[in-house]
Amino acid sequence: MWAFRARAEAVAAGRFMQLARDLETVAAPAVVIDLAARASEEEQRHIDHCRDLVEWLGAVPGEGPVVPHFELPTQLLDRERTVLLQVVGTSCINETVSATVLSEMMRCAERGPVHDTIQLILKDEINHGRIGWAYLAHLGQKGSLDYVGPYLPMLLDAAIEDELFDTPDPDDPDEPTIALGTLPKIKRAALFREAIEELVLPALQHFGVDTRLGESWIKSRRSVASEGIESPLTRS
Repeated sequence: MWAFRARAEAVAAGRFMQLARDLETVAAPAVVIDLAARASEEEQRHIDHCRDLVEWLGAVPGEGPVVPHFELPTQLLDRERTVLLQVVGTSCINETVSATVLSEMMRCAERGPVHDTIQLILKDEINHGRIGWAYLAHLGQKGSLDYVGPYLPMLLDAAIEDELFDTPDPDDPDEPTIALGTLPKIKRAALFREAIEELVLPALQHFGVDTRLGESWIKSRRSVASEGIESPLTRS
């Protein structure tokens, strides 16, 4: 699982570096561009933290499973709006969910290297989420953000793949395994829903985004947390 996390952090580093470049092409505020570039550097450090933990656990880090890099179709909208959707997916959604999951992992982890590693990563993930909200605030001052709402199901589909179906957490780990940084998939599913319902969607509403399609998406997938990960609704 920690080798997988190292690979996921590598993908995140690439995403943020690309975002920094894309934000520059659409003349985003310099502070937002700098934060995205810094996030890429921090994700690179997370790779080392995870690999160190793998070695501490007595294994060889390796490359880990490949984590898919979600890309929006480039023909969807104009350049500035497409970049915003990338930011919403990568920062507002993925990083917020990640921080929620990491908080629970840290609560359950044993004191020592596992707990300390999670704490280091969590601190950065919280800041990475703020990049998206800062850019939304910037564009919200320029005009309506109503074009974001229709794409929420697409962005949430990508996020749930990352957080539930691509992770190697066991379905029913024992307490010692949970103490080493894993979570039952059913718990991870509940945390995903909690992060979207209680944090992401209300924050998007604050910026004037119509979140009704996102709310419908969550309702159609409530069985993720109540009936099990393999429910047909989870991949509909």
